[in-house]
Amino acid sequence: MAADAKSGLERFNGKSYTMWKGKLLTHVNQVDHVYQTKLLEKRQSEAKVLMADFLRSSPDKPASPTTETAEHDALAMRWDVMHWTRGRGDLQNLLNQVLPNFFLST
Repeated sequence: MAADAKSGLERFNGKSYTMWKGKLLTHVNQVDHVYQTKLLEKRQSEAKVLMADFLRSSPDKPASPTTETAEHDALAMRWDVMHWTRGRGDLQNLLNQVLPNFFLST
């Protein structure tokens, strides 16, 4: 009897799966972009914590920049990386929606 029941995943193939996946990727990229923008506006460093850090001890705080110019250059570089990442995510979403399923590689 359990073998006869459908799991509900049968509809997630072909175009409907591609559209669902594209919408999910777009939403994740948008949420990530908003988060990165808020971090940059507040001039906060990006949190990078590994699970191994928690296993050993509490993670260390990031080192503070030594000079104002180094901080300015680092902030400008982070803005550039954020914009590049956003553009890459948007392009990836566009390709996921336009190309057939066998071209998807995300």
